[in-house]
This record gives sequence, C-alpha cells and structure tokens, in this order.
Amino acid sequence: MASIIKKRVSTLFDFLAQASTARLLVFFLFLGLLVYGRVLFYPFVHDDAFFIHAFRNHPELLRWDSLKAIFLDPQTPAGMLPYYRPLLTLFYKGQYTVFGNQPFFYHLFNLTVHITNTLLVYSIFIFLKSSRLGAAAVATFFLIHPVQTQAVTCIAGVSNILFSLLCFASFRLYLGHLKGEGKKALLYFVLSLVLFTLSLFVKEQAILFAFLILLLEVCLPLRPLEALQNKIIRFLGFLTVAGGYLSFRNLILGGIAGPSLGPAGELGLRLFSIPKTILTYFKILVFPSGLHYYRTVDILQPFLRPILMLFAVAVLVVVLLSFFSPQERRLAVFGIGWFFLSLLPVLNIAPLIVEYSFVMTSEHFLYFPLFGFLIFISQLWLWGSRVFFKDKSEIKTKGFLIFLAVIFVLLSIRQNTYWRGDVPLFERTLRFERQLGRIHILLGKAYFLNGKTDEAMVEYETALSIMRGYLLNIRPEAVRRFYLGYIKESHFDLAHCYESKDDYKGAAEEYRAAIRIDPADSVLYNNLGTVYLKENKTSEAAGIFKEALRLNPHDVMAMNNLALCYINEGKLKEAKILLEGALSLDTNFTQAKQNLKKLLQGKDNN
Repeated sequence: MASIIKKRVSTLFDFLAQASTARLLVFFLFLGLLVYGRVLFYPFVHDDAFFIHAFRNHPELLRWDSLKAIFLDPQTPAGMLPYYRPLLTLFYKGQYTVFGNQPFFYHLFNLTVHITNTLLVYSIFIFLKSSRLGAAAVATFFLIHPVQTQAVTCIAGVSNILFSLLCFASFRLYLGHLKGEGKKALLYFVLSLVLFTLSLFVKEQAILFAFLILLLEVCLPLRPLEALQNKIIRFLGFLTVAGGYLSFRNLILGGIAGPSLGPAGELGLRLFSIPKTILTYFKILVFPSGLHYYRTVDILQPFLRPILMLFAVAVLVVVLLSFFSPQERRLAVFGIGWFFLSLLPVLNIAPLIVEYSFVMTSEHFLYFPLFGFLIFISQLWLWGSRVFFKDKSEIKTKGFLIFLAVIFVLLSIRQNTYWRGDVPLFERTLRFERQLGRIHILLGKAYFLNGKTDEAMVEYETALSIMRGYLLNIRPEAVRRFYLGYIKESHFDLAHCYESKDDYKGAAEEYRAAIRIDPADSVLYNNLGTVYLKENKTSEAAGIFKEALRLNPHDVMAMNNLALCYINEGKLKEAKILLEGALSLDTNFTQAKQNLKKLLQGKDNN
C-alpha cells in the first residue's frame, strides 16, 4: 500500500513538473470544478441580487446609446455602483444583456476568470526564475485557497477577479517585453500599459501596480546589465498612466480624486489599526478558518499589542531572509513587496467604514495580494525543506503538500456552502460580527423572505438597539442622519413583520416611529394608510394617503389607495380622476388598471 501511495505521489509531481500548458489547464479545470462546481447552481445572493434588480427595475440602464456618460458623468445612475468604476459598470451592463436573470452563467464566468488568473500566475512564476513544479504548486494554492471563495463565489466579487486578470496579464506582458527584442518587445510594453489603464477603470486597488513594476526591477532584474535610464523610463510610463488616471478621475468627480482621509483623530485610529488588520490577514492566509462576510476591525480597540506582534513578525521574517540563498531572498522580498503594495489601497488609510468604529477588512481584498504571499511562502518552503528535511524522504515533503492541498480544497468547498442563500450567509457572518447592526438587518430581511417572521423581528429589534447606541456617542449631524436611516429602515421592516402576522396595531406603531424620523417620506404614509385600510378605517386611511400625495404628488401607489378609499365612500368621480391620473404617470400600473376597470364596470352595471 505504501509503495502504491509513493508511486501515485511521484506520478502527480512528475506530471506537474513536466506537463504542457494545455494539460495544466485541464488539471486546473478539474480542481476548479471540484471546489466551485456546486456554486454554479447557487442563486443570486445579497449584492448579486442588488445589481440584477437594478437592471430589472431600471431598463434605461441597459441602453447602449450613452456610453460616454458612464465615463464622463460623475452622477451614479439609479441602483448602480456608488464608485467611479466605469468599465465595471459597462461590464455589468454587458453581462446582464447576455446572461439576464440566470445566475449559472455569472458563476461560470467568475470561475472561468479565476482559472485564467491561475494560469497567468503559473506563467508569471515561471518567468521569475522558478521551476515548473514550484510554479504549478503556487498556482494550485492560488486556485484552491479558501480565502479566494468570497471573490469567486460572490457574483458581485467579479470586480476583484477582473481587475486582477488585467493586472496579471499586464505584468505577464511586461515580463515578455523584458525577454523580447525589437518591435515585439515594444508591442508587449504598449499592451502592458493598455491593460494597466483598463484595470484602473475596473477597480481602484490597481493604482499601485506601477510600483510592482519598480519592485520587479529592483528585486529581480531580468536585464541586470541594462542601463538604469531604460528602467526608469519604463517605470515612468506606468507612473504616468497612474497619474493620468488620478488627474482624469479628479476632473470627472469635480475636484475629488478619491475618498477623503477623514478627521485627523479618526485617521490616526485607522492607521493604528493597520497592524491588527495585517495580522488578521496573515492568520487567515496561513490558517484559513473562521472565514466570513463583512469582516471588520474595531479601531477603538487597544492597538499596542498588535503593533508589537507585527514588529516581532517583521523581525522574524528579516532573520529568516538572512538564511535564504540569494535567489530565494530576492524572490521572497519581491513576494512580500507584492503583498503589501497591492494591499496598501485597502488598509483603511482612506476610510472603508462599515459602521461606527468598525472598518472593513474584507477577505476579497486578498485575491490579488495572495500571489505575493504565496511567492514568499514558496521560498520559505524551499529553505525549510533544505534545512529541516535534508535527511528525510522527499516523498514525505511532497505528501505533506498534497495533504495541505486536500485540506484547503475541503475548507473551500465547506466555505462555499455558506453562499447558497442569504440566510446561511448572514447567519455565518453573525457568528463573528454580532456587534454590527447592519448584519442583524440583513439577516432579518433574509429571515422574513424565508417565512421566519419571529426570527426576523428579533434581528430588527437587536439592530435598533445597536443603532440607537451609536446615536448616544455621535455628534456630527450628517453621521447621525446616516444611522437614523438604518433605524427608520428597521422600523419599516418591523412593520412588515407585524402586517404578516395580521397585527395591524403593531404595524401602525412601527410606521409612525419611522415617520417621526423622516416625516417627509411619502412611502411611509402610504404604507400606514394601507394598514388603516386593512382595519376598515377608511376615513383615517384617506387622510394619510392625502398626506402622502402632498409630500409626493406623483406617488401613483398613494393615488390608487386613495381612490380605493373614495370608492368605499361612494365618491366614484374622485376615484376615477385619481386612477386615471396614476395611469397617466405609469401606464403599466396593473393595480390602477384593474381598479379602474372594476369601477367602470360597476358604473355600467348600475
């Protein structure tokens, strides 16, 4: 038995060391389907559904006659990205045009891009003076690492894998430029710049890619005898693209090149939280357990210990590097640099606040930086194998790698199961982020849509408690209004829960609580009036609908509902005017059509 296992292990590693690109593609396809095959049949979840509903509810977003506006209009179209990512917006438009409401094809696209990125990782690592076996190992772990599941399984995570595709391809072309000569080399360089430019319009995280080029030239010069002037010129080419993008963005956004750094005190707290964030990332990359959506760090927590721990880790890394061979050291430093440079834009220097003092440390931020981390780990593995396993059987080290890969595959498959629906996704999140009011709201919505009304009400009440607690400590009025919006939303959703239980008194109380927060919201009045209608309080309902129309004269739902009140009161002429007015504003308003038809038929019968 042992000899059979040893033979199979050797056969696998021989295959990885000698396989052609085509055969490796088949191998990566097999692994990709093994890890993500079940995901192909998952529905739209959370943010996925948000974008789909945006196109479904706003067909004008699918028009192709205003492409220039996507790049030049700083206003966000209804329901679309609250960022300046014009190519991503264009991409979503194209996806929906082709795939429509079929999640299978969106998932398949994400998996296809992820496997393509894996092939690019393999190709890049070959160029970085690594063995084919080493490159295959790094690419394999890039493909199957559990931390990748959030970017790949979540359809909306396409921004991470798409900008990474463009950056990996750009970097690979740049390496081809360094190895090539003449016109072909120049073409590779120009194409590399073009792909880098495109990546910037997909996601801002690509902005420091220019410095990855500089890092390559410093750590791993593929033309060591080349004149320094040529290297500077190439770097300046990428730096010019980055600077041009920032200037263009600054112009389009009316003088705001990106999110502000926030108040000085808050900026300091975010900066001091960075060591804890980095340590968290290290932990889940090495021991990928406890992965979940909406991962956060509380910037109000003590920060001295994480700073000391990160310093100790940095010292340990420096000491280890001193034992590496020169080639291992150069690759390891390049990997560390890649990791930190590509992660820098999402380390909350510019605020990525989820709520109150909790800043975002999402796992999908690690998709592109993971490559650098794996480069470092691969060199650490080579050194460790040489030092600690020199007298051991080579089959044992290979066997351990296979064992580790199997564990990662199983962890990834399990992690993907939490994305099969909103309920398991947010139940999982709440295990780790109980302090986030927003998660309680999202889980409450998921429970309500799945018929778990009592559980939903508990989550909304918890969210209200958390959000009210924030208000006790917040001074700026704009920030207070932000959390009052969540409180209003929770009252609104609680009212729906009471309505589903036929508790109209409780529903009315929740709508009134929401109205006290926002007395200018016609929708709240309209819903409150509907509750009165269900209780047969026609005159009270009519007064509420009139108030809704005073706030929003174009509220077709309030027109329809007030018409029902008039019908009950025998004011058929007034009801007819309202229903016709609603249909003049919305010709496809089915309820108004049906009510007007019944009204006219009733008149004819009389």
